[in-house]
Amino acid sequence: MNTRVILDGRGMSSHGVTARLQWPALTLALLFRFTGPTVLLACLIAASLAYAETRTGEVEGYRYRLVVPEAGTVAQEKPLLVVLHGCKQAAADIARLSRFDALAANSGFAVLYPETGPSADNPYGCWRWWAPENQVRKGGEAEIIVTMVSEAAAGARVDRQRVYVVGLSSGGAMSAILGALYPDVFAAVGVHSGMPYAAASTDSCALRALSDGAIKSEARAAVAYYAQGRRHRVMPLMVIQGDKDDVVAPENADRLIRQFAQLNDLADDGDGGNQSVDAVEDWTREDQVTDGRRYRTRGYADARGKEVMRDIRVAGMEHAWSGGPPGEAFSDPKGPDAASLYWQFFQSRSLTDPPQSTRAAATCTERFGTNFSHYWWYARMSEEEYRCDPWRWTWRRGYEGLWTEGRCP
Repeated sequence: MNTRVILDGRGMSSHGVTARLQWPALTLALLFRFTGPTVLLACLIAASLAYAETRTGEVEGYRYRLVVPEAGTVAQEKPLLVVLHGCKQAAADIARLSRFDALAANSGFAVLYPETGPSADNPYGCWRWWAPENQVRKGGEAEIIVTMVSEAAAGARVDRQRVYVVGLSSGGAMSAILGALYPDVFAAVGVHSGMPYAAASTDSCALRALSDGAIKSEARAAVAYYAQGRRHRVMPLMVIQGDKDDVVAPENADRLIRQFAQLNDLADDGDGGNQSVDAVEDWTREDQVTDGRRYRTRGYADARGKEVMRDIRVAGMEHAWSGGPPGEAFSDPKGPDAASLYWQFFQSRSLTDPPQSTRAAATCTERFGTNFSHYWWYARMSEEEYRCDPWRWTWRRGYEGLWTEGRCP
């Protein structure tokens, strides 16, 4: 179903309208006479930003909303930003909260809003980042989102070299999964109040990781690296986290940075120990929103001096989208504008910078054979063997078996 949403000169919305926005000369003259050039310019910008095409679709029961701004970019390939909502939210909620639609229209990129929808086994409509089937490259919610990206690219002029993903809370955790597993699809990833990749595999372990912080997150970098297959690429990452978050422990942001530093160190040249990318900040800056919150930005560069990761901590912010509108759930209007900060970090990134590399990395089967059930049954699974192949016997059966002694990873 295609719906065109256009604002007319009075700010009223129309659906199914195909005529372009037009401002009568008399209206412009009156606006200039009574408001002045500054206000007139603001009105014109606001009106032009409202012109966009909205499409909806569905992949395996998961719905999505695609917003394609058209002003001045009809014949151009547009970057695509995938925005993932959190628990107790839908696509419309994160769109209002983040206000990416207006930014997209102004900057000329398209926005894709995937949506889980509540169900009997997922009443809050979370992205189930802790489920083993969603932490692998093929199958599960990660692949569903990638399929949505392909559909969006087929229906709109999308620059496949400039596809980005960002999410809040459970959507942030799913963004980390996509960034870890699909370096050939996403040019950069943003995580807002989210979790590292493969931080848990059960509901109870997920709750523990949320409150206490994910453990052994750096070891999961090797899991992601081998799951990527033969194609690897350094994945630019930007994290925003409130330091008073009582839903997602702020320690998870630190561990996410360390995890992607290790993953990028592997992806850069296949050597995970030479620290071509590390988790030592290269620069730090302190800022404050006018009449708002203080925040600290830390940048992390690779061995060539190019920034790879950025970490923003917002002082006093709880579990909320930074810089969101007043009156919205999960919104902190006093924080810096997260949407602008993410787009500033994303806009110059592409799949060609840094470029992808093809590497014949040893598979888990080549390293340890195929008889993982033997290790699970006799409780003799080593940590290295577990890290290498968690989605086979060790994950689907052994993960909660006797060899773990009931411990979360």
